[in-house]
Order: sequence, then structure tokens, then C-alpha cells
Amino acid sequence: MPKRNMDVLANIMRISKTDMKGLIKTTVESELRNLRNGNWIETGLSATEKQIEKTINEALTVKYIKMPCGVLPDPFIRRSRGQPGS
Repeated sequence: MPKRNMDVLANIMRISKTDMKGLIKTTVESELRNLRNGNWIETGLSATEKQIEKTINEALTVKYIKMPCGVLPDPFIRRSRGQPGS
């Protein structure tokens, strides 16, 4: 992979990690607030874990759908336009 594409990919990963950190923290904190009543002691945490997973997956799906194509590595863009990639 050309160095330019590696740099673009590294930048995307850095931005994604920063965005995901906030998303994950907000989601987990929200679900933890729902545990204050103590019912989870009898029912367990698996429903809470599934809800956290579902919320994060939905948010990432929406974010992916909204992501502009211009942030994808150059060869992918060229292939998607019918041009040969490198």
C-alpha cells in the first residue's frame, strides 16, 4: 500500500478511535445509570451488555452511512469509480 494511503488510513483510525471513545463512554454511562435500582442483581447483566452492544453498533452504522466517500483510501475510490487501483 502506498505511503500516502497508509497516512490517510492512520488518520482515519485516529479520528475513529477518538469518536468511538466518546460514543462508548456515553453509552456505557447511560446504561450504568439504568442499573441504580439494583434489579440487575437478580437478572444479571447480559441484557445490559446486549443493549450497550446494540446501541454502539447502531450508532457506528449510522456514522458509517453518513461518512463521506472522500475519506476512503485512494485505490478504493478509484476502483469504485471503475478506475484501476494501485
